[in-house]
Amino acid sequence: MDRLARSDSPELRVAAMLTWVIQRRVVLAERVERLRKELAEAEAAVARLAAAAAAGRCPARGTPAPRSAAAYVGEVLKRIAAEVAPHLT
Repeated sequence: MDRLARSDSPELRVAAMLTWVIQRRVVLAERVERLRKELAEAEAAVARLAAAAAAGRCPARGTPAPRSAAAYVGEVLKRIAAEVAPHLT
């Protein structure tokens, strides 16, 4: 883009800028797709934890969950939302 931007031709500068914008949009679209996949995986993990807490089981050990399991799931969900939300805007 630098070589074209230095040109005296406004048409070439516009073409270079449009090329850059299109390339940037492709990169951002790929990033959005990757982040959506990560969010879906995180939501599935939270759903599994919530289901285990509702059943009163600790999925890692197969033992009864501590009384604070519901609070833990809520905290994890808030943390994940805080980490992912800025990337979605």
